[in-house]
Amino acid sequence: MTQSEAERVIGGSLAIEGDSGWKNCGYTPTAQLPPGVHAMVEDGRIARIEVNDGTVPTAEGARIGDSEDRIRQLYPGGVVTTPHKYTSGHYLTVTPSAPSDSLYRLIFETDGARVTRFRAGRLPPVAYVEGCG
Repeated sequence: MTQSEAERVIGGSLAIEGDSGWKNCGYTPTAQLPPGVHAMVEDGRIARIEVNDGTVPTAEGARIGDSEDRIRQLYPGGVVTTPHKYTSGHYLTVTPSAPSDSLYRLIFETDGARVTRFRAGRLPPVAYVEGCG
């Protein structure tokens, strides 16, 4: 959705705080979002939602602190595990099964055992390791 559509849904501003200078990408203020949740806007559209701490779950009930095995149980047959770029942990990437959702991903970051954060959104922004840079 566009940034303005999202603002209508939440009833507040999601104006980008500064501009990273990279593909017109930035993060919205967090006052309108649950604690630990951030929205990345790229080129005027919500590109991804990040959950960096807190208790916000996915639709299937996955949360920060869950084991890698629990993520695999919640998303059977749909999890691809790859090494984390900076730690000894992993990325657990879930690709939706619906063809209409083929441009979206859910990515869990782990410390090798438990989820430390997760993000959901469209490709390619959801896969940016450093966010907006």
